[in-house]
Formats: sequence, structure tokens, C-alpha cells
Amino acid sequence: MRAIQLSLIAALTACPAPAFSAERVTKVEAVLAWTLYADGKSAHEFCFITAEAKPSAAGDAAASLPRVYLTAWPKEGVKAELSFLVGPSVKTGSGPSAQSGQTQVPLISRDDRLYVSTATDEAKLIEAMKRGTDLSVKATLGGQAKFAATFSLGGFGQALAKLRNLCG
Repeated sequence: MRAIQLSLIAALTACPAPAFSAERVTKVEAVLAWTLYADGKSAHEFCFITAEAKPSAAGDAAASLPRVYLTAWPKEGVKAELSFLVGPSVKTGSGPSAQSGQTQVPLISRDDRLYVSTATDEAKLIEAMKRGTDLSVKATLGGQAKFAATFSLGGFGQALAKLRNLCG
């Protein structure tokens, strides 16, 4: 269910405000590379921080730059769910992974998204992201093309604190 909700969030943030009416997503604040968004309700149902991948020198496999999302769903008790929007479908079983500093974790794929495979790995990666400077993601796309993206972690710790404060 959260994957569907995350897809809705990604679609909403990519569209201009008049293009959607079911949910209002409001940009709350930008902190360096990261931007905090929340739904328009006073008791937030969801909040998320997101960052766009750094452009690569060789160009990107996807039509637009990949994004990383860290989403909170307070009513469901979810404080931090990481996902990556990579664009083209990721090849199932291709061994996608994410790494920050010395911490590397496996990812699972679903359509054009990647998710951390376990809650323990997710917590380890988030802790590493708070101390790191970059987050890298690697996968193989459906057409056997190699995918790699790097995200700046500048402002991540501050944006995460704001997310937890807003959508705790």
C-alpha cells in the first residue's frame, strides 16, 4: 500500500499544483540538497524529504534525474521509509544496492522504484547517511543497462530532523 502512496507522492511532486486535486502536497522547506514536503492537513498523514541525483558526466539512463525519498507515515507508525525513483524498470534479481560511507545495503525492486530490503538495513543506512557526504545507488535496468546515481547528503541530517519534528 505504501508503494502506491509513494507513487502518488512522486507523481504529485512532479506535477504543477493545478494538475492534482486529490492530495495537496506542500513544499515546507529546502535544506541544501534536500526538500521537505507535507500533505496539507494539520495532523499530517505523510511527510517526506527528497533529493535529486547529481547529474553524471556520462549522462543518465533515465529521462529525468533519479530521486531519493524518505517518507514518514505517522498514523501507520512509519518514521522513515527510504525509496528511490530510478525511472526505467529495474531488472528483477539484479542485486541493486545503496551505499553511504562504508555502509552498503541490498535493495529490492518494484517497477521503477527501489526499496531497502529490511528495516534493520534501512536504519543502518539512514544512520550512515547522517554521517556521510554522498549516497550511491547501483542497479541493472531491464535492458541490461547499468544504472548508477549519486545523491548529495548535504543538509540531510537537518532535513531529517525537520521531517521528524513535523511528522513525528
